[in-house]
Amino acid sequence: MPGSSNNAVYNGDTNGPVQPHPSNGPANHNFAIGRFLSDPDQQSPLGLRAVQSAAEAEAAAKARMVAKLHAFEQQFSSNSEPKAK
Repeated sequence: MPGSSNNAVYNGDTNGPVQPHPSNGPANHNFAIGRFLSDPDQQSPLGLRAVQSAAEAEAAAKARMVAKLHAFEQQFSSNSEPKAK
């Protein structure tokens, strides 16, 4: 039987069982859902989002920003450093 240009051999058999492609992750859907839920900054798909008004979206964005700034301030606050005498 002649080989192809990349040395692959095809015997023309179409009656054999089809082998499924290996997946890159677990077949468990809970894994994917858990990964999605573990990232609080990740947004829901468009079809699953609740409709927000512009004012609600802006208020939510400001609340997230204030929370991040507060966390940054707590982490790098000068109050935790010893004061020089």
